[in-house]
Amino acid sequence: MKSLKPLVLLTYPLFPGVVRRELGSDFRLRVCRTRAELLRNLPKAEGLLCMLTDSVGDALLQTAPHLRAISTYSAGVNHIDLAACARRRVRVAHTPKVLTRATAELTLALLFACARRIPEGEALCRKNAFRGWSPELLLGQELRGRHAVLVGKGQIGQETARLFRAVGLTTEHLSSRSTAAQIRAALRRAQVLSLHVPLTPKTRHWLSAARLQLLPRDSIVLNTARGSVHDERALIQ
Repeated sequence: MKSLKPLVLLTYPLFPGVVRRELGSDFRLRVCRTRAELLRNLPKAEGLLCMLTDSVGDALLQTAPHLRAISTYSAGVNHIDLAACARRRVRVAHTPKVLTRATAELTLALLFACARRIPEGEALCRKNAFRGWSPELLLGQELRGRHAVLVGKGQIGQETARLFRAVGLTTEHLSSRSTAAQIRAALRRAQVLSLHVPLTPKTRHWLSAARLQLLPRDSIVLNTARGSVHDERALIQ
């Protein structure tokens, strides 16, 4: 009897034509659209292709005794329990570098939107509330000459810094090796603060209420990393 091809589960119907063309000859592919469907199929699966919104922890891995590899459609892997995968000898693959320029450009776009109050202007027009120009209407900030502090000096942080400098900002980086004193000093001069670190236990709520108090009152905070790198409640307050 001909042996069945290994079963690979997908948590999202990702580019069906491409996936079928690249993987269909070697694997049986099955899309699981719900968590319950995924759990029903995992006991027979040897591969899993998941999204960054899928939590892959120890409990889920216990239901997949034949699982050999997990691939995530993301640069980050904070949603996957890497230690649990290592214990079960499950390989984990991700997609680094592919979002470097895109994330840097989006960070720059958010900076312009904040500095020049673009969302407020759009909302004004959508509400049909624009009554004509006035000297004080939606005054923004000029970016040239302002100082940006970037938290993280990986590829995305460096590419973002290049774009910031191209529009006239000065830049400096904080890294995992920065001391508490260096962090405090940098935050006090950060007219723009941009976060570019992976989400780990060490970086969760890196931007805390205490650190927010150090920022200049008119500073702009940008987070194109993971949401939990900043303390959202403190930021709103």
